[in-house]
Amino acid sequence: MSTMDDPVQALRENLTKLLSIPNQNPTSPGTLPFAVAMLTLPELGLPDSLRNSLNVWLQHRVTDLAPLIAAAQQAVKESVPQVSTQAHLLLWVRTSPEYGSQDRYLVSAFCIPEPNTYNPVHGTGCKPLKAVEAFRDAKKGDTIARGEMEQALQACLQEVSTSYRQEISKKELILELLLPIPLLNHAVDQWDEQAPKQVPAHLQHLLEEAEAVSIPPIGYRYQVVLRMADRFDPFFAHLRPFWETKWKTLKTAIDTRYQAKQVLISGHCSNFQTVFAKDDCLGMHLNTTLPNANIDQRLLALVMGATPTALWLRQPQSKNKYKKPFSDLLKHPVGDIACKVREARQTAFDKRGKPHFGRHLALVWDNPQLVPPEAEIANTLDMPQEMP
Repeated sequence: MSTMDDPVQALRENLTKLLSIPNQNPTSPGTLPFAVAMLTLPELGLPDSLRNSLNVWLQHRVTDLAPLIAAAQQAVKESVPQVSTQAHLLLWVRTSPEYGSQDRYLVSAFCIPEPNTYNPVHGTGCKPLKAVEAFRDAKKGDTIARGEMEQALQACLQEVSTSYRQEISKKELILELLLPIPLLNHAVDQWDEQAPKQVPAHLQHLLEEAEAVSIPPIGYRYQVVLRMADRFDPFFAHLRPFWETKWKTLKTAIDTRYQAKQVLISGHCSNFQTVFAKDDCLGMHLNTTLPNANIDQRLLALVMGATPTALWLRQPQSKNKYKKPFSDLLKHPVGDIACKVREARQTAFDKRGKPHFGRHLALVWDNPQLVPPEAEIANTLDMPQEMP
């Protein structure tokens, strides 16, 4: 017989659990009425007859039931872990000390189906992806050539869609590419979602004709955000508390619907390192392109300033062609930027063959609580929250 068929047993089990929750209502006569009030809530699934009896019991003992029921509802809501609407695929790329000169990298990948229960210290709630192993060269320190990273990510997407379909079926999959600074200004969001050579042979010619069907880039179907892998280097370990503090401040700005232009500071200044290190600097934007070396300098300054976000234009055809649409992008709430960047990338794909600034957008969105379990930094971090 289940506990739902045995009201006495159900009451005993629920009381044992709920009596441990502190009373949030100072006007209630004690812990027991507060626990009974929670038992009357339909969320707990007790039989209607038992809930009605408990309501009668409360009415004879509590003068004003409304505040007590409201407090009970709040307590139950807070005690139940929220289920995220997002899942995350992390591709973590590190420079290889031995083979870096050969443009080869150490690469790991992870799927995090439920970020609210992910523990980076113990690695629980995280699924290492085996797909990357096929691209590693054992003779070269298990590194992967930069030219194979796109195919490695495609293989990871395939693994996630088959092995973890049930766990992420009703969630939005966020692609987080943790890259060394020299790779951050590359158009990784324009990588093909699937390898053209894997298209069935009898359909290959349709991709090769003049007005061909095109495989969409990963930035079309997914939110693709960049992460700065260099933050995990032990050299920057002392900056972790400042990084976390700035992230918390950013979440406050998101909750209050601040525009991105109020949060992201222009990187077109000579004293950018000093600006990025300030406590109130939460991110950078660049509305015109800069040489790669200048962008890399600013990205390093963001790491050293423990600053978590950045939005910039890569290499458009004309220096000032995209300034207005980029400025319009900054008028949106900062919490919507990742979605708006994706929308711009979708429009760019729809207008393929024509210039569009959506092909040239790079977004760093560096959540310090959502890190690879292997990262040394993970040992000092709290439990993660959903990406805002």
